Amino acid sequence: MATIVVVEPDMAVRALLGEWLGAAGHAVAAFGRLEPARPALPGADLLILAMPPPRLPRIDLLAPVRARHPGLPAIGLSASLGRSLPGDSAPARAQGLASLLAKPFERAELLAAVAAALARPGAA
Repeated sequence: MATIVVVEPDMAVRALLGEWLGAAGHAVAAFGRLEPARPALPGADLLILAMPPPRLPRIDLLAPVRARHPGLPAIGLSASLGRSLPGDSAPARAQGLASLLAKPFERAELLAAVAAALARPGAA
């Protein structure tokens, strides 16, 4: 299957993502912050990244990742959304995401988003 880098500050959510993705056959490298995850990105097929709340200053976390790994698809996780958004939605497109999942989400929703992101042209 795929190698997935997860960046999620909440340890419980990070562990659950690792469990769900690992049980689906994926190799998972999980981190609490983006900076320690950077060495794992060259070998990754997908990045799953917790997005900052909208009340914080607008920071494009993905800009440096896109610059170094332009073909790496990414899924955003957000506690600020009322519902998950597909990659063709305006917010996901604006952030360069394959999809934007609203927390909390279900295992099936996560795995469907992962499969869709990995099936996109240019994804590994």
